[in-house]
Amino acid sequence: MNRKSIFYTLIAILLVAFFIVSFTMVIKYRESFRMEIVKTRVHTMNDFVSSIETDMERALYISGYRAIISLNRYVTSNQSNYSYLSDTESAFREMIINGTLNGTIIDILMENQTILDWAAKIEGLGQSIALATNLDVGSVTIAHATPWTLRVTADVNFTIEDARQTAVFKRSNQMEAAIPVQNLEDPMYVIESPFQLFHRTIRPTNFTSWNITNLRYHLLNKTYVANTDAPSFLMRMEEKFTSSPYGIETLVDTYDLEVQDPYSTYQFVNTSSVDYLYWQGAYINNSRIQTISDDGDHDDFRLDTAHIQFYNVEAFAYP
Repeated sequence: MNRKSIFYTLIAILLVAFFIVSFTMVIKYRESFRMEIVKTRVHTMNDFVSSIETDMERALYISGYRAIISLNRYVTSNQSNYSYLSDTESAFREMIINGTLNGTIIDILMENQTILDWAAKIEGLGQSIALATNLDVGSVTIAHATPWTLRVTADVNFTIEDARQTAVFKRSNQMEAAIPVQNLEDPMYVIESPFQLFHRTIRPTNFTSWNITNLRYHLLNKTYVANTDAPSFLMRMEEKFTSSPYGIETLVDTYDLEVQDPYSTYQFVNTSSVDYLYWQGAYINNSRIQTISDDGDHDDFRLDTAHIQFYNVEAFAYP
């Protein structure tokens, strides 16, 4: 009888041990399975965060480029009655965020292309994969990075939460985009030229050194050169003729003016042909330049003392 009792006791102990081990294994399996799900979800969210950063930088470039093109079109067209912007940065901020200028839609180019439109698209993409996504676009600025490039920055805060509340990502980033000014119209040249008939596209010169031959090509090809004595592109949007570390300049082709305006209504005789000086009627210390001023087409071409030195044509200057 005692042997039977011991046998049944051992059997009971083994069964209990079996059930305990089985239960523990099931719990561990479930926990491991759940952790794998969490890990997979977290990886998915992390990839989505990286995607957001890439997409928002791309969106900032697209929206920023369209915004500056829209403002440039506005200033250089009769839609603005050929007037400058009072505050380019403020106008750009309104354009990239709302797609308007002074509360008015001025260009279909910004339709569904504002930075807020892009943020909404990304939020919708998050919803499609069960991620509650919230993007908040804060301060937006625009400034020159180089004479030929604008730097657009935007403070972006975003929160991403799994629908099952598995994890939450929160991040604050300052996004940047580089916008070229090349191939945009020079608003100063359009507004200041006779009857606003002359349009000039900003195209940087290929010359890195100067002489009389390069100066002549520069004039005839209507190209631009960086010069810290000149106003920048953003300043040209605001009718600012003063100097900038990011200044650019071109030369006024006086032959074009003579053909368009033979009675000299808009011509400034004896004025430096450097554009921002010419439009101001800068008469002081200007000299004719041999082989250009006496070529039969550019009788009124002149340069001021500073630009005679800048273009390395001192030997060709005469009163």
